[in-house]
Amino acid sequence: MYHFEIIKNKKEEFVLGLRAKNGELIFKTEGYATKAHAKKMATKILGLTEETEIRDLTIVPKVDKAAAKNAPAKKPAAKKAQKDTESAE
Repeated sequence: MYHFEIIKNKKEEFVLGLRAKNGELIFKTEGYATKAHAKKMATKILGLTEETEIRDLTIVPKVDKAAAKNAPAKKPAAKKAQKDTESAE
């Protein structure tokens, strides 16, 4: 099943993308001034059916700052691999 995604580009315009079931991006449209216009274009492109989902990726999820602050820091994988290589020599 495919779905549409609405994202913002660097110019803060709304861009409509069509993504396949396997996650591959099939296409992206030009930037639109409003989110409503991007959604309207989705209906015109494929005659939107009930099976087609529009995912609004312009909405940023709220982050729990306290949980993020207390979370253990992640070490970059590249540095770990370098340490393993050095210790093997």
